[in-house]
Amino acid sequence: MRKGPAMPRQETLALFPLGIVPFPGGLVPLHIVEPRYRQLVADRLADDRPFGVVYGTDQQHADVGCALDIQGIIQKLPDGRLNIIARGYRRFRIVRPAESPAPYAVVRAEWIDDEREDVPPALVERTRESFRHVAQVRGWGLNLPIDVEQDAAMLSWLIGDSMELAPEARQELLEMTSPTGRLETEARWLDALMGG
Repeated sequence: MRKGPAMPRQETLALFPLGIVPFPGGLVPLHIVEPRYRQLVADRLADDRPFGVVYGTDQQHADVGCALDIQGIIQKLPDGRLNIIARGYRRFRIVRPAESPAPYAVVRAEWIDDEREDVPPALVERTRESFRHVAQVRGWGLNLPIDVEQDAAMLSWLIGDSMELAPEARQELLEMTSPTGRLETEARWLDALMGG
């Protein structure tokens, strides 16, 4: 995750509508085909800034998305296509389109933060254990890092990212600003998987 001085409340972001819903902290492999998005990647590598991914298409997409930081280029193909790896950085809401000479869409966006709340330890424990059980049964093969287990918000993102969820369900989680609400929702979904 990006460190350093506090980010402004709003920022101008290059926009990349896709059929996926990334989460903060999650690794996202991307196959970049269109020339405009190759330019987006080149621009973001040059200025070391995040770009925004929203679920949908150029014509219709969600207003809430997740900004990604490019971690590196995995492969450059002879025809110009790229395989990159990015990491979810922070959630945002589109405020309005922004003027830009770039070949890709640019928007003015506001950052979305979680509500400050005390997440019940029993909920954290229950969701973590349900996830471990389902992950073992389904062969997801993921161990939760100790530092993540102590952070309810990051735990909720890691569990959500690891579950096999439809994009609409992922979007529902992405838009929640309550870590408690995310964990409660995930606990219900995990319970349904265990009972199914």
